[in-house]
Amino acid sequence: AEQDLHSKQPPFRAKGVVSLRHIARSLANIKNSGKSDSVPSISNENLEGGSVVMEISDTHGELHLSVLKEELALIARTLARICLNSLADSESYVYLASIHTLVAISDVCPSKMMPLMGA
Repeated sequence: AEQDLHSKQPPFRAKGVVSLRHIARSLANIKNSGKSDSVPSISNENLEGGSVVMEISDTHGELHLSVLKEELALIARTLARICLNSLADSESYVYLASIHTLVAISDVCPSKMMPLMGA
């Protein structure tokens, strides 16, 4: 997705944004799963260096719901920031894909995203 987002070709940039939408939808599935043994551990340590690559892996340990919500909100804000940057793209492919992705992100964390959208 990261390589597609930086492409000079609009269809590839749109594909990168759509990949982010798939990540957002998978976050909704994680949020709604409710099973502590199927909750994945989400690592976003690469985000500090400007990379948008995130690692999601299964764990057998117990993860508290509040920690999960914080991690989901952090990932949702990061995805939203990338999509908001893509809204400035002059190509309608990319612009529309960004809007759809922002909607998917807002479905995951509406209380965190609505203030961001209104700003």
